[in-house]
Amino acid sequence: MLIVNVSDIIAFYATLTTDLLTTSAGQAVIFDKITTNLGGAYDGSSGTFTAPVNGVYVFSLTIRLYGHPQYTYQGTFQLMVNRAVQLSLYPDTHSQSGKFSSASGTAVLTLNKGDTVHVVSKETKNFIEGSEDYSSYFSGFLLK
Repeated sequence: MLIVNVSDIIAFYATLTTDLLTTSAGQAVIFDKITTNLGGAYDGSSGTFTAPVNGVYVFSLTIRLYGHPQYTYQGTFQLMVNRAVQLSLYPDTHSQSGKFSSASGTAVLTLNKGDTVHVVSKETKNFIEGSEDYSSYFSGFLLK
C-alpha cells in the first residue's frame, strides 16, 4: 500500500464560477472557486500560483468563450510564467452568435521557487463562461 504524506503534495484546481467580461488587454483571469489547494500555492484573490519549490510542474487550462456581437467571437488567453507566455489558447465560435467554444491546453514547465503562473486575456470584450459546471478551469501540480 502506498502511503502519501499530503503535506508534501503541491496541487491546485480552481474554476470560474461567474461569467467574466474582460475589460482590458492583459487582464488576469481569476478562477475564484478553489476546489483543491494542497500546499497553498494558488492565490484565489489574484489568480496566481507561486511555485513553493524548484521542480517540474504540470498546468492545465480550459476556457469556454461565449460568442456574441456585443462581445467577441474569438479570444486569445495565455498562460504566463512571470511575464513570459508559455501557452496560448484560441477559442473561436466562428462568428456564430449565442454559441460557445472551448479551448484547452497543458504545459509541463520547469519552475524555480518564487516563479509565478497566471492566466491573462489578450483582448478586451471576451465573455468567458463561468458556472457551477466547471466549464472554465485552471489547475496544476508538482510532478517532481
